[in-house]
Amino acid sequence: MTTYVDRSRYLTLDEGFNLGRPQVPAHIFSRERDEALLEHDDSVRIPCDMKSVIGGDVEATAPLLLASYVRLKPGTPLVLKSGATSEIFYVIQGAGVTTWGDEQIRWQSGDVFLLPGGGEETHWAEGKANAVLWQCTNEPQLAYEGALPPPIDKSRIQPTHYPKAAMHRALADAKKLEMKNGMKSMAIMLASESSKYGTITPSLTLALNSVAAGTSQIPHRHNSVAISLVLEGESCYSIVNGNTVHWSRFATFVTPGGASHSHHNESPGNALLLIVQDGGFYYHCRTMGFAIVDTPTPS
Repeated sequence: MTTYVDRSRYLTLDEGFNLGRPQVPAHIFSRERDEALLEHDDSVRIPCDMKSVIGGDVEATAPLLLASYVRLKPGTPLVLKSGATSEIFYVIQGAGVTTWGDEQIRWQSGDVFLLPGGGEETHWAEGKANAVLWQCTNEPQLAYEGALPPPIDKSRIQPTHYPKAAMHRALADAKKLEMKNGMKSMAIMLASESSKYGTITPSLTLALNSVAAGTSQIPHRHNSVAISLVLEGESCYSIVNGNTVHWSRFATFVTPGGASHSHHNESPGNALLLIVQDGGFYYHCRTMGFAIVDTPTPS
C-alpha cells in the first residue's frame, strides 16, 4: 500500500451513473436588487448566492455562473478582483468609469461592457447619486476545477463596450428580419471580436431579448442555464416547469438548464431581458439541446 493507492475508489455502475446533485431551482433575486438600489449607502458588491441550495463550495447563482449587484457611492471607488476568465457588466443606473492598468471604459445607464477576469479593476461612480452595476461571471466554473484565470495580458477576453444606443439599434434592425424558421426575430446575441465562436466569450452567451406588448414567447428548453436581468416589463412573468415566476424590474431570475420555460407580457409596453447563459460550453460540445416544447401549465 502507498498513499497513492490508498486514494483510489471503485464504484458500481449504479453509483457511477447516478451521481446525485441538488436541483437548480427557478428563483428570483429581489432582496439583493433592493439592497443594491439603496440611496447613499456605501460601495459594495452583493452576490446572488445559491451555493447552500445547489451544493457549491463558492458563491454561485448557478453551477457555473455568479451574478452580483455592485453599488457605487460617489467618491468611494470599489476595487474588485474575481477568479473568473469573463466578467459581463450591465449599468442599471448612473454613470462612471472602470479602470484597470492604464485602460478604462466610461459607462452610463443602459450600457454593457465585458472585461477579462483575474486582475484588479476599480469602479467609480460619477455625479452626485449612486451608480449600480449588475455583474455576471464564470467564477464558479473555474473554482469547480480549482483553476485560476490567466494574467490579463494573456487572456483570450478583450475588453469590449456595448453602448445602449447601439444595442437598441441592433435589436430594432433584427426585429425587421425573418429567421430561417419563418418566425420574426425578437432578440440579438452580443458577440465579441475576440471570440471566434459567435459568442461573447468562449463559455458564455449574452442575449438582449424582447417580448412585445400582449404577446408570449413560445415554450422552449435548452441545456444551458439562463440568468436573466429584467430591464423592462410590468405585468410580465415566466412559466418555468409549470411554475410562474413574476418579473420585477432589475431583479435577477434563474431558469435551470433543461427546464421548459416561456415568457409572457400582459402589459401595454415592451418587455426586455438581458440573459447570460453558460451556452458556449454546450455549443462547443454540440449539446445545446434547444427544442420547442408543449405549453407549460402555470401554477
